[in-house]
Amino acid sequence: MNILEIDCVSYATRVGYTACLELINLLTDQETGPNASLLEINLEGEDLEDMVMSMGDYVCVKGCESGERLFRWLSQQDTYEKTWDAAPEELRLALDTFVSVCSKTHTKLRCLQIEAENRRMRPAPTPAPKIEDTIFEEHGSLGELEPHAVEAMKAWADKPQSIPIAAEPSNLAEPGAMSLGETVHSGSGQADQAAKDPDLPAAPKTPAQRKTTAKAKKPSAARKSTVRAKTPARRKSAPKGKAKSK
Repeated sequence: MNILEIDCVSYATRVGYTACLELINLLTDQETGPNASLLEINLEGEDLEDMVMSMGDYVCVKGCESGERLFRWLSQQDTYEKTWDAAPEELRLALDTFVSVCSKTHTKLRCLQIEAENRRMRPAPTPAPKIEDTIFEEHGSLGELEPHAVEAMKAWADKPQSIPIAAEPSNLAEPGAMSLGETVHSGSGQADQAAKDPDLPAAPKTPAQRKTTAKAKKPSAARKSTVRAKTPARRKSAPKGKAKSK
């Protein structure tokens, strides 16, 4: 049996009843042990047990807080015919003890049961992860290979090379030297192909070719000086011709 299976009211009632009987036994100098007759309850057997459990239920469930209130409740049950002030002092102390012990025992045991229920409903704690599953796992140098990688490299080195290595092709035509800015598509290969096939557009000129063409079209310095020398004489001869005609 665990703590959750204990009946709090029944347990607290038995503890409180035993405590009040022990007290009244000491106060009356009785040596025969706890005796229900000391509480002046004229009941026996199951009737006495039912009455005591009713007292415990009245204290734990109804919230009885004093022996006087319990005494008046018992008087309503035709247990006592006298008043609280007329009752013996031993009886009043015994009833106060029953209420105090029964109430505190019930409260304490019920709190323990609630804590046990909370622990049972709480999920189990997550186990700590292994060190190799965390970032704290120790690693060697980044330049070192793992043991299985070292074995794989040795096995690969010892294994004969069954795949032949292809030879470099030697029948490919070597391209001619290209000037700066010349590309594969603007070389002499495309120009030769355009000469063979007149339907193809002309190959674009390279920067070196465009520079040569520009120099050919540009007039020389001697030609510029000749043009500049003739231009003023022509301008002067024109007015003279017009004067002679007049």
